[in-house]
Amino acid sequence: MSYDVGVKLSKMAKTKLYKNYWDIVILPPADIRDAAISLSRNMARKYGGKFILGKQRFLPHISLYHIPVREKDLSEVFRVLREVVNRTKFRELGVKLEKVPLWNTVWLGVSNPPWLKQLHREVVKAIDEFRDKSFRVERTWNGKFSQFHHRNIKRYGSPFIESAFHPHITLTSLKREMAEKEIAEFMKSAQFNPKRFKV
Repeated sequence: MSYDVGVKLSKMAKTKLYKNYWDIVILPPADIRDAAISLSRNMARKYGGKFILGKQRFLPHISLYHIPVREKDLSEVFRVLREVVNRTKFRELGVKLEKVPLWNTVWLGVSNPPWLKQLHREVVKAIDEFRDKSFRVERTWNGKFSQFHHRNIKRYGSPFIESAFHPHITLTSLKREMAEKEIAEFMKSAQFNPKRFKV
């Protein structure tokens, strides 16, 4: 199994709040994508999700770097990203269903082997110079973050950099807190066995 695309630049949302805020991502292969969409649909319908993953909108993905970039710099960002992708030796990743206590949600956790950590670091290093420092990034991240995350937001425009990089595929954001019993029930009924795939 392999990815069709190594790294893709995609808009986070089409609202004024997120205008020119981009997400550098890895798109999973079709079987992982379809499993994530099915889990997202089931979870959102049963527990009240704010969105449902799909093939056209809210694509299942593994974020490498969230970054505000001005339109005029995009072609150069694409060029630099292609260079990073071309020199990367993609290998295998694993995924498994996990609960995230901080935001009381469930996601598909992705393994974080040395080659993926290196790719993350290289993407950040290669394109951080194009970051629009006038963009008020803190408006896009209203989660419960530590001082470390806030420092990352100020320094890199994203909380999830370096040791805070935890690759995953988000299934949905919940409108309400899930009780422990509900989480256990969902995890048991999800029927998602850990999988491995080649990138």
